[in-house]
Amino acid sequence: MGGPGGMGMGGGNPDQGSGMNQQGMMGQYGYRGIDRDGDGLVSQEEVREHQRLLERMQADWEQADRNGDGQVDVGEFAAFEQTYRNRQEE
Repeated sequence: MGGPGGMGMGGGNPDQGSGMNQQGMMGQYGYRGIDRDGDGLVSQEEVREHQRLLERMQADWEQADRNGDGQVDVGEFAAFEQTYRNRQEE
């Protein structure tokens, strides 16, 4: 059941489940994107790493915005992030 963290059924978050609004979905997606090790917690190092990714995206905007429409969609973000992570491993 839902506890203080709001996980599970009855967690007190009306946006959970099939009726979740777009803002709630983006919040969960963003959180999971920062929580790189998937432990359900965000560490300071994970925040620093995410910040570095966003700073790199800003610096290399043309590479991130592959179709040149001035916005980065989910697919473009995922591709940019993968390229960034591959470079970090080299």
